Amino acid sequence: PTSVPTLAPGHARVPTLIGFSQDDAAAVLAGIGLKLEVNSYETHPTIEALSVIRQSVPAGATIPLGGTVYVTLSRGQDLIETPTVLGLPVFEAQRKLREVGLVVNTHEVWNLEPPGTVLAQDPEGGTLLSTQTEVNLTVSGGTKIAAGTNFDNQILLSTYELPSINYAQGGIIPLTLFWQALRPPRGNYEILIQLAMPNDMIVAEYRSKPVSGSNPTLNWLTSQQIADPYQLIIPGKLSPGVYQLRLALLDPAENKKLPIISTGSLEKSLGTLILQEIHVN
Repeated sequence: PTSVPTLAPGHARVPTLIGFSQDDAAAVLAGIGLKLEVNSYETHPTIEALSVIRQSVPAGATIPLGGTVYVTLSRGQDLIETPTVLGLPVFEAQRKLREVGLVVNTHEVWNLEPPGTVLAQDPEGGTLLSTQTEVNLTVSGGTKIAAGTNFDNQILLSTYELPSINYAQGGIIPLTLFWQALRPPRGNYEILIQLAMPNDMIVAEYRSKPVSGSNPTLNWLTSQQIADPYQLIIPGKLSPGVYQLRLALLDPAENKKLPIISTGSLEKSLGTLILQEIHVN
């Protein structure tokens, strides 16, 4: 039998890592006081993606405790390195991702960056993915956001415009809603706007007829877009923090909210549409 050299104090013997996944190899090294660092990726015909195909310190060699073993990981046969598309126009980001075989989803949010600018991507750039994997892009919609919210198959909130998300106590929130009738509305509905905490506690409420009462919903035609502006006063004693601007349509004849059939690009809570988070300073 071949004798194994005695370990010097403060040293560890490096095990075989070939074929181990990155996480398993890191766990093995951590268990004996060593570290793992990935220095490259290469395609490999047999070793599965993200598993070790080469290690910088050969198995059986000894290195000081706390030392690092550098490894090369397999890219498999068809893994793609995700392009970084942050800050690009969305059409250019979509082109770059689709060119390498990835599927792109986009989500538009309120932001002061120019409309169409990519704000975030998931998975992030540099991630190794299989072809046809989905990449989710968060895109600036500017200050005018497409909503596409369907209220009771009668009225569509097509977009809304909010010039800022930062306000002072006692300040005014200028909000414009853009409506369109999906079919002739069955009643004269009212607009309910709420300022709520994320835990659903309502701190302010505003109730009004559309366009200050000058254009009731019974008059809306399916070919029209209705611009509906508001000036919402923030309570002067409201504590600084993050609040949600919420919206509902009310049927005053029955004193209940119209059901939201589809939230479109937004979310809802307790039957009320969440337009945007705002900050009160």
